[in-house]
Amino acid sequence: MLPLFLILWILLPLTFGKDFTATKAPFAEVDLARRPSEHFKSAVRVSLQAWPFDQSFRPLFAQWNKTTFDGLSDKDYDVFMDSLEKYFPVQALELRGISEEFAAHGHYVSYPYLCAWAYSHEIGHFSEDPKVHHDCSALLVSDKNGHVVHGRNMDQGAPDFARRVTLQLRYKNIAPGAADVEALDFYWFAGGMVTAVTADGLSMQENWRSVNRPKQEILNRIREGAVPHKFMFREMMFRNGVRDYDGAVEFLKRVPFGAAVYVAVAGDGKYQGSILTRNETSLVVPVEHLKDNWYAVETNHDNWLPDPPTDPRRTRAEECIARHGQKDGDVATFGVVVDCISERPVLNDGTIYTAVMSPRSGELWGRVRYDAAEAVDPEVSSVKDILYSQTPDWKVPLTGRGRLEARVAGEQIRKLVKRAVFYVSPYRRTVETYEEIAKTIGLDKVVSVRSEPRIREQDFGNFQCPTEMLKCKQERERFGRFFYRFPHGESGADVYDRVTTFLESMKRHWSEPTRGSSRAYRPRTRSDVFAGHLRYTEDSDVVIVTHGVTLRIFLMRWFNWTVDLFEETYNPHNCDVVVMVRDEEGHYQLTEDSLNLLGLTDKVLKNASNTMIGMRYNGSGQLCSYNPARIGSWGSFPDSDAGEDSTEEENSRATNV
Repeated sequence: MLPLFLILWILLPLTFGKDFTATKAPFAEVDLARRPSEHFKSAVRVSLQAWPFDQSFRPLFAQWNKTTFDGLSDKDYDVFMDSLEKYFPVQALELRGISEEFAAHGHYVSYPYLCAWAYSHEIGHFSEDPKVHHDCSALLVSDKNGHVVHGRNMDQGAPDFARRVTLQLRYKNIAPGAADVEALDFYWFAGGMVTAVTADGLSMQENWRSVNRPKQEILNRIREGAVPHKFMFREMMFRNGVRDYDGAVEFLKRVPFGAAVYVAVAGDGKYQGSILTRNETSLVVPVEHLKDNWYAVETNHDNWLPDPPTDPRRTRAEECIARHGQKDGDVATFGVVVDCISERPVLNDGTIYTAVMSPRSGELWGRVRYDAAEAVDPEVSSVKDILYSQTPDWKVPLTGRGRLEARVAGEQIRKLVKRAVFYVSPYRRTVETYEEIAKTIGLDKVVSVRSEPRIREQDFGNFQCPTEMLKCKQERERFGRFFYRFPHGESGADVYDRVTTFLESMKRHWSEPTRGSSRAYRPRTRSDVFAGHLRYTEDSDVVIVTHGVTLRIFLMRWFNWTVDLFEETYNPHNCDVVVMVRDEEGHYQLTEDSLNLLGLTDKVLKNASNTMIGMRYNGSGQLCSYNPARIGSWGSFPDSDAGEDSTEEENSRATNV
C-alpha cells in the first residue's frame, strides 16, 4: 500500500547571501505623547547607528540637491517655512527637533532645508525643470473571502543612499484608544509618512503621478495650505481622526494638494481596496474599487491608458497575480503579493523598499531592497553566481523572504494533509524550508522525517566561477540540456539515475505499512538502510522537500516521460506546492493547478503523446496519471528494469482507465 491521498513537492525558495539580500529596516518608535521636537530624535539616532552620516545622509542630500533643490531661491524656502509653521505647526516643530539632533551628532542639516524636503514631491512637479524620477507600485489583492493584502514598492532614480536611511517606524500614543501605526519610510526625517498600516484595519500608500504644473501655480497652492503628499496620511489619521476605510476614501477624495498624485488604500472588510487618481483639488476619474475586480494595480500611469513600452510594470504585476490565481486565505494571498511585487520589472534597479501589509492584522512585512539593482537573468552573471563562487551550494541559507514563502507553503499543506511523512534534501536551505513548514502545519502532523541526499539539487560543480558557468550553459544549449554534464558536476541523466534509486527505496519502505500509528514499520530486509528510521500508516501522506530540476526529473521518472516532454516543462515558482492525488482506483494524477505550474498545457501534452510509443492523448491528462495496479501490492513506481514493452503496457492501461 502507498500513502492514501496525495504526494507533495515543495520547490525550494530563492536564496542569496546576506550581503546581497533584501533586509529588514532598522526600527524606531515615534512617541506622539512627547513634545513634537522630540518625536523623531530617536529615529535620527537609530539611523546614524545603522549607517554613518557620510555614507547615508550626506550622499543622499547631494543627489537630491542636484535633481530637486539646487534651483530653489531664498524666497522659495521662505514659502515652505511659512506654510509649514502656519498650517502644519506640529511638523514644523518636529523638523526643528530633527535638525537639532543632527547637530548634536556633529552634522549640519538646517531647518529650512528640511522644510524643503517636506515639499520635495511638489517641487518635483515643477514643469520648468522636471528632472526627478519617481516610480512606485501598488498591488491590492483579495482572497476568496474578500480580505485584501496590500503590496507596495517605493522606487526612485537615486535609490542607493535612500535605502540606507529607510526605517520601520511605530507611531504610538496617537490619541486615547487609537491603535498604533506601523510605517516604512525614508521620508521620516522630513516628518513624512507615505507607506503605513494601522492595527485597527487600514493600509495606505502614496504614488507619484507625472502631471507637472508651473512653479508659481504650485507655490501658490502651498501658500494656501495645500497638504504635502508626505503629510496626507498623518493629517487624515492624527489630525482629523479618520481611521476607517470609508472615511479614508472620502477624506482622500477631497484633501487639497499642491500637485497630482495617486493614492492606494485598503481596509479590513470584504473587498475594501481602492485606487484614487487625484489632481490638486479632486478626483480625476471615479475611484477604482476592488468590488469591480479581485485585484488592482497602480504604478505611475493613468490606469485607463496602456502601459508605455518602456515601463510595463503594471502589466507584468497583473500577469503575475492572474497567473497565481485568487487564493483561499490571506496567508496564501500574502505570498502572492510578495512574489509579484518582487518580480522584474515590478522590482527594479530603483526600488528602495518593499512593504506588504495586511489591514486585517495590522502586519507590515517590510524589506529594504539592497538586492534590487542586481541582475536576475539566470543565464548571466548575477548575485547568485557571485554567491556560489564563494559558498558551497549546500550551505546557502534561506532569506527572510524564503522563510515567509515556506510558511505560506505550510499553510497550503496544512489544509491538504492530516499526517505526513517528510523526505528532505540535506541542503541547508531545504532543511530550513522543512522547519518552517513543520512549525506551520504543527509537529503533531509530522509522522517522521528523513534527510535524503538523493533528492538534492543537481550538482553544477563545486565553487562555481561565473565566467566558466556562463560558458558551460552556452555549451549545454549546443549539446542538449538533459544530457550535458557540468565539469565536476552532474547531468540531468545523472539526477535521473539517483532519483530512480530513491524511488526503489520508497518501494521497499511502503510495501508493508502499519495499519495504525501505534505499531512501528518492520522492514522486510536487514539491508534496508531506512530500517527503524521511518514509520508509515495507511492514512499518511508524503511531502518531499526538494529542488526544481530534481522535482521535474522525479515526475519524469514516475510518469515515464520522454526527454522531450521533460524539456517542455519548467520549474514552478519559489516554494510552489506540486500535488499528486490518488483516486479510489489507485491512479495518481497531477492536479490541474500543478499541471499549470509545470507548463503542461493540453497542447504540450497532445504534442508529447505523438512521440511516446502507444500513447494517444484525448484531453484527459493521462500523460500525467499513473495506474499502479499492474505491479501488485506496491506498484506505484515503474520498475527501474522495466523494458520498453512494459512501459508501453503501463501507459496503455493508464490511457484506458
